[in-house]
Amino acid sequence: MNFLPGELYHIYNQGNNKQLIFFSQDNYLYFLKKIRKHILPFCDLLAYCLLPNNFRLMLHANTKSIGKIKCGAVKMSLLSNGFRILESSYARAINKQECRTGSIFQQNTKLELLTTKSGFASSNSLPLACFKSIHQAPMTSGLAQKMDEWGFSSFNEYMGKASENLCNRILAFNLLNLSSEIFYEECYSISNLIEL
Repeated sequence: MNFLPGELYHIYNQGNNKQLIFFSQDNYLYFLKKIRKHILPFCDLLAYCLLPNNFRLMLHANTKSIGKIKCGAVKMSLLSNGFRILESSYARAINKQECRTGSIFQQNTKLELLTTKSGFASSNSLPLACFKSIHQAPMTSGLAQKMDEWGFSSFNEYMGKASENLCNRILAFNLLNLSSEIFYEECYSISNLIEL
C-alpha cells in the first residue's frame, strides 16, 4: 500500500471466502486495541466499522504514514507495515482461539484513494459518502436498525457515547465540512453507498 500525506483513504478487508473474522465481543475489542497500537501512530483515523466478516476504515495519511521501514528485503511505509502487523497478529490470535490454521483475511487489503492534492478524487461527495457508508454499514448489512445500536463503529464515538476514542473527530469535521450539530442527520441521510 502506498500512501501520500494529506490524502484520505478507504481501507477495507473481509474474511477469506467471506467467512467470519470476529467471533465474540472480545475479538472486536482486541482488533480495536491492535488498531490503536499499530495504525494510529502513523495516521489519523476518521471513521471505522467492524462487522462480523469485514472491517472498514477511513483515514487521513500524514508525514508519519510514509516513513519507511525495512521488512526483510522489502522497504515499506510505516503505515503499510502497521496494517501487515495488525492483520497477521490478529489472524494468529484467531487461529489459536478457533483451533484452526490458514488465512483469516482475503489476500490483499483494499485501498481506495478518496482525495488528490487538487481536492476530491471523483466528486465533492466521495469522502463524505464513504464516511456515511462506513457508519451506515451495520444497518445496510441488517445487523442493526439504528447506527447507535452497533457498538463496533465510530458512530457512537462521534455521538459522545463510546468509551473508545480512536478517531480524530476535529480533523474529520474540518475535512468533511461537518459539525457535531449536523453529524447525526448527515449520517442518516441517503448517500451513494460504497459497497465492500
